[in-house]
Amino acid sequence: MGNAHTGGWGNLDLETRQFPLSAALRERLDTLEPQSIDVCFGPPELAVDGVRSDIIFASDAWPHCDPDWEGSMFFTLTVEGGEYSYGTASDPHGHRVSKGKVFIVDPMQLHWLRPDPVISTYWLGLQWTVEKERVEHFGRALRAAIDRWNAKDFVLPTL
Repeated sequence: MGNAHTGGWGNLDLETRQFPLSAALRERLDTLEPQSIDVCFGPPELAVDGVRSDIIFASDAWPHCDPDWEGSMFFTLTVEGGEYSYGTASDPHGHRVSKGKVFIVDPMQLHWLRPDPVISTYWLGLQWTVEKERVEHFGRALRAAIDRWNAKDFVLPTL
């Protein structure tokens, strides 16, 4: 589904805001093995409609499906690593997933995350897993949350 599914909620992108990264997360990023994906819990302050995000990070993600999440969709926000491209079987050339960009993943569709061969080191994102029947509602809730997070007086939590 990629970014083609936008529902009626419009642009979901986080504007030019920078999440602070904890020393522990930076250490995990520094020791990330090639072709590996790692995950940990996201901050509770970024829960949307009762769904807590995961922090996902990878050096790359080879083409794969995620059958453990059948019946769900992933709303994924790039935090760092905007030089990466996200592709699917239906969009094999993919598109760049810039910092702050939200893209939607159908875990049952073959998908991958490809680094720029010259400048990439890792990709880091926040990912909310939502049941397919809640996608429209969650998209609107995420839009409202991102509007709050884009406010100048909102302090983004440390990841």
